[in-house]
Amino acid sequence: DDENEKGSPDVARLESRLGEVLGLKTLVLAVKHNQMLGYRDSWIKARHVAQTEDVQWHMRYAYDDNMKQQLLERLDQRQTNEVDGAHITYDRILRVERAVVMEQAERYIQEAIKMQEYLFGDSHPHVTDTVMISVRMYISREKLLPAISLLERVWRSRTGPMTAERLSLGHPREKECSLYHVAITQWLAGNYWTACTLFEALLRGDERSKRDLNRVWSLLTLCHLQ
Repeated sequence: DDENEKGSPDVARLESRLGEVLGLKTLVLAVKHNQMLGYRDSWIKARHVAQTEDVQWHMRYAYDDNMKQQLLERLDQRQTNEVDGAHITYDRILRVERAVVMEQAERYIQEAIKMQEYLFGDSHPHVTDTVMISVRMYISREKLLPAISLLERVWRSRTGPMTAERLSLGHPREKECSLYHVAITQWLAGNYWTACTLFEALLRGDERSKRDLNRVWSLLTLCHLQ
């Protein structure tokens, strides 16, 4: 009964996959929501252009240029406030929608990790693979403190001498969770702030003793110069 309560490998795999899919859904939603906000802003601005032209037409016979300028400036300020207010309001609503999906994703992944740790142990490849899903989700949202903590955990689990895998440096699965290699990947993608933060974490962590520190410092300097 206790084993049934803890789940099975198939259930854990399904939950981790579901969490990963929901995490990807939040990225798709972010792109979709940005497009929606852009369309809405464009629509409001087009309406404002027509509104301004209408006001100018009604003032076409007015002789007081100062009065016309003041009216147009007040109208422009009111229109700017409307665009900014609408953007902030709808952006807040859409962020809540994404947060709900991400919360579901994180819950499924945490449940999968607990189940896999019970079934296989902390350093089993199934566990570290699922933890890496969380890492990718955190990095995509620029939540780097939890991402770094999990990367260090996975790296120790995959390379430690008493662990299931005992991977050597340069192995594809070691590079996937290495602060050094993940930082380089982020740097090449143009995410310089993320790369800087990962390199700085590397200089403070266990992986420090396994890397060429002169090269790490050089890469960190290049990131700061970007």
